[in-house]
Parts: sequence; structure tokens; C-alpha cells
Amino acid sequence: MRLYLDAAPVIYAVEQVAPFFPVVDARLSTSGTVRVASDLTRMECRVKPVREGNADLLKDYDDFFAYAAVEIVALSREVMDQATEIRAIWVQNTGCPAPCCCCRDQLRRVLDQRPSARPLS
Repeated sequence: MRLYLDAAPVIYAVEQVAPFFPVVDARLSTSGTVRVASDLTRMECRVKPVREGNADLLKDYDDFFAYAAVEIVALSREVMDQATEIRAIWVQNTGCPAPCCCCRDQLRRVLDQRPSARPLS
């Protein structure tokens, strides 16, 4: 299974944020999971340690993207537009700032309510 990572689950994993870390870690550790990220996700994760001058945390993120994220993909404008729609709908329906890998079923229910209901590629 390919697991596309947004910044939130990466932050939860790298910084071991409770109570999300155990759920995210279990999902990331599932056998056969191909962890996929983008340079956008990498950039979002690196902002805090760079801003705070935290070299150790920055190294932890760089190590994650070098070794734990199996594939780094480029994002097209279409993909970014779809991500914008997902995030807007998600916040409107849940109040949570972004969906993560531990709430996949709830994300599907929210996406089924989209006005356009076009399939996401």
C-alpha cells in the first residue's frame, strides 16, 4: 500500500507527539507500506526547527525524509488544487486543521460530501 504523507503525520512521528504518535507509528510501520512524501511536506516540516535554530530536530526531519520516506514525488498544480479542496472541506466539516493517515475513514466520508464529488486522482 502507498501511504502519501502530509506534514501532520510526519511531525507526529518525528516529534513523537502524544496522543497521535502510537497510531501514526503503527500505520507507518505496517509491512508492505510504501511511504511517499513531497518536497512541500518536507518544507513544511523543516520550518519549525529552522525558525527555532534546533539543529537536532532539523537533522531528525532530514533523516526521516532521507531514509523513512521511500519516495519523494513532485506535485502538479492539479494535485495542489485537489489538496486545497480536501483541506478546506476537512476543516469545515471537522474543525481539525488537516487530515492525517490515522483518520482515513473519516476523510472518505467527508470527501463523499463534496459538491463536485469528482474522483481525486
